[in-house]
Amino acid sequence: MLKNLVSGKITSLLKASNVSIANLQFQTRNFLSKKGEFPKSNAVKSTLEAGLKKNTNHVSNVGSLSRLHQTKRSINAFALIFGKENYIKELEKVSSNHPNDLQVQLKYFHELSKINNDEAKSKLESGKYMFLLNKVEQMNEVNSAKPIPANPQGESSNGNQIPEKEPLRVIMVPSKSDAKYRALNLMVGLLGPIALLSVGYMWYASEDDDSNPFPVAPAHSVMSSIKERFGDVKGIDEAKADLIEVVEYLRNPEKFTKLGARLPKGVLLYGEPGCGKTLLARAVAGEAGVPFFYVSGSSFDEMFVGVGPRRVRDLFEEAKKSSPCIIFIDEIDAIGVSRKYNTNGGGGSFAKESTLNQLLTEMDGFKQNDGIIVIGATNLPDSLDTALTRPGRFDKVVVVPSPDINGRKQIIDLYLQKTIYDPTVDSHALARGTTGFTGAEISNLINVAAIKAAINGKEALDMRTLEEARDDIIMGGKKRNLVRTVDDLNNSAYHEGGHTLVALYSKHTVPVHKATIASRGQALGVTSFLPERDSYSQTKAEMMAKLRTLMGGRAAEEIIYGEENVTSGASNDLRQATQLARNMVFKLGLSDKSGLVYNDSNTLAYLAESERQLLDAEVKRILHNSYDEAKQLLKSHEKELHLLADALLKYETLSIDEIKEVIQGKPLRSAPLQPPMPIGEKIGAH
Repeated sequence: MLKNLVSGKITSLLKASNVSIANLQFQTRNFLSKKGEFPKSNAVKSTLEAGLKKNTNHVSNVGSLSRLHQTKRSINAFALIFGKENYIKELEKVSSNHPNDLQVQLKYFHELSKINNDEAKSKLESGKYMFLLNKVEQMNEVNSAKPIPANPQGESSNGNQIPEKEPLRVIMVPSKSDAKYRALNLMVGLLGPIALLSVGYMWYASEDDDSNPFPVAPAHSVMSSIKERFGDVKGIDEAKADLIEVVEYLRNPEKFTKLGARLPKGVLLYGEPGCGKTLLARAVAGEAGVPFFYVSGSSFDEMFVGVGPRRVRDLFEEAKKSSPCIIFIDEIDAIGVSRKYNTNGGGGSFAKESTLNQLLTEMDGFKQNDGIIVIGATNLPDSLDTALTRPGRFDKVVVVPSPDINGRKQIIDLYLQKTIYDPTVDSHALARGTTGFTGAEISNLINVAAIKAAINGKEALDMRTLEEARDDIIMGGKKRNLVRTVDDLNNSAYHEGGHTLVALYSKHTVPVHKATIASRGQALGVTSFLPERDSYSQTKAEMMAKLRTLMGGRAAEEIIYGEENVTSGASNDLRQATQLARNMVFKLGLSDKSGLVYNDSNTLAYLAESERQLLDAEVKRILHNSYDEAKQLLKSHEKELHLLADALLKYETLSIDEIKEVIQGKPLRSAPLQPPMPIGEKIGAH
């Protein structure tokens, strides 16, 4: 079985390999050139060699060579397994099956001559195999008049010898490693020209000659007339007062110089984003009536060293021609970041340091720039270099705070004048509900409300639309497609009712504004509070009242549904209450157990384990006492709790006036929403 398998393999490989005459001629010529081996006749030898030489058009490609090697390995393996005699017999069978295949016959006689030269000679001279010599002779005659074609694969046309008149063609096939090496060489070769061009560009950028063939584009823009005035800046009256002296100096410098006074060369404005720093700088230039040069700090940051300093020099040179003037550098921390911070690995670079050094020199260097006031704005004053903020450069620092309640009212009135609004809009109430809002956020609030009014087809802005816009900004949009069960809505109604009643019946609490069970953001219901004024500190009584209010939602759930049926809706309430109680105990000294000690994450590491356990126990005691007080208060007003929950289920949202009417048992004037479905069915939240 194995013998037949190998024999079939030899036959198929010899048949499919398309062994070319050019490859076989090399093998044939080897045994023809050996002395004492077949053939002895010079005529036969010359005939075979001539025929083989003319058939160079059958030169094999790389695939044919590969198949030839596979055939050789298979034949050699057969010879080792079955012996040379059986090997020749198998080759003879193959040659008998393919009597007209010149390639197969040559291979057979080649192998036979290695084992028995005499037998090969006799068979070849016999009549049976004489056709082999005749066919070679015929091919010699046919191809004698044809020129030898060039070998496209670069192989010799006569085997292992190169003709004298035929050129040698060699094809190099590079490996993958060679390709990577050439790519690396190409990259290294390009680095030199790129570096040379970069150095040339930096040299031209640092030149002051007007004939510079590579001019640097200016980073600043100039405004000769500014429309903004101090009257357009609302809510930051203290900052405006600090800049009045700058305006007076620019208007009448002799008033100050005759007394030996000099104006600060720089004014640094810092505050939260959106507080109005840029608007304030424009108002200063508008009030003084001087040119205004605006530039962003990031405009000086370039990949080429020398471009940033060049732009700083160009800025101050042009400002000198327009003196007196104002240079406003917005986000100055982009170039004024501390060099110590850069050295410590903060991301600085030599280019940034060069730009900063040039700015320091222009503001207060050997050359004095009189009549130029630099106003810088930043949100990160602590990151600035100390050499930049020292007296002589930024002499004056003006804090631009978030507006207080009166400032917010002024800003709201300013932006409402640009819209059509209902006379019932209460800007003071809206200012109370926007604690912490900056001028930019208030502007966005009015714009969102105007868009809502236009979408709803209203002809003017009303208070309800403004409050909805505020809630969208603070808590997220209302989830109108959220599907909630009746049990879920009931739970939310009692939860928000608990917060509301505890706040109403407790002292020192922030006044309630409204309650709703509409889902917004991550909340399934919200109780809103409106402070009468901005508070910058809190008393212990106010903190304890806030703790009771936060615990009121969870306490109401336990009263109505039992301890086993409370939900996870109070997670955010517990988080706020725990944080407030820990601050009272650890940082504010509002507990007898902790004493008048401030403890943070650093000092807590030095406390004994028993002391830390004592402080944690005090936090838990405060929270549990607040919960018990809220629970006791709601039990005494359980009737009002049911009334308020029912009203929330009917109307979804109740204002403070409506809440007071509900708990007094009075009917509401507004039409209720669609009543809830029976328990087990689902409704969409409105």
